[in-house]
Amino acid sequence: MPSPFPGMDPYLEAGPFWPPLHSTFITGMQGELKARVPPQYSVWPGQHVWIHEPDAQTRLKSFQPDVTLSKKANGAVSACGLALLAAPAKTLLPAVARKGNRYLHIKEVRSERVVTAIELLSPANKKPGADYESYLSKRNEYFATGTNLVEIDLLRDGKRMPMGRPRPPKTDYYVLICRAIDFPGAAIWPWSVRERLPDLPIPLNPEDGFVNLPLQTCFDWAYDLGPYDKEVDYRRPPKIRLKEADAAWAKKLLAAQVVR
Repeated sequence: MPSPFPGMDPYLEAGPFWPPLHSTFITGMQGELKARVPPQYSVWPGQHVWIHEPDAQTRLKSFQPDVTLSKKANGAVSACGLALLAAPAKTLLPAVARKGNRYLHIKEVRSERVVTAIELLSPANKKPGADYESYLSKRNEYFATGTNLVEIDLLRDGKRMPMGRPRPPKTDYYVLICRAIDFPGAAIWPWSVRERLPDLPIPLNPEDGFVNLPLQTCFDWAYDLGPYDKEVDYRRPPKIRLKEADAAWAKKLLAAQVVR
């Protein structure tokens, strides 16, 4: 059963629906791109790992040896894991690794060279703090290493990524595409909650041009795969409230359909 909305479903922009949508959306994009890229390219999924400094409680909970030593009845010592080293002093390192968003890379076949990165933003990326700053650093790394960047924002809430000058029009959703050969220039696709998701020209190496990514097809596939038709209560407003005019439009749209 498809989403009752023509494009992005605003009910899925917050928990508990966004995390599974993000994951399946990435998988859908990977499938579409794999079928479309020229044979000299491959499409790889990945996952960011952010380094955070935990709070005191988290640090204490995480300070557990992977392996412990136990004494047998006969006095022998058996290893049940990696024992803590006997040392004059011990410390807790002020950082832990935490898995973040999944993403896609288009690479040259049998090469480590990443040609294009495709990032689908999540709420944590758009909330001021460590995740926001970490993503900005990764974004700047793409620019510095000559990697094409496709940045997809399907979230109306949160802080927008830096978009340069002139500022793009205020809108609900956007895609930023920055080809390495055009940097610092970039192209922007803005659209509203009332519109379908666009087809995107995904840049490859300059001599190979672009490959088309039908974003709406990927969203529809991800929606159909998830539990949203049964679990989303379309009788109530979405957690991330719509603008007044869009809320009235959505109410009329949903009233004309059979929803739970």
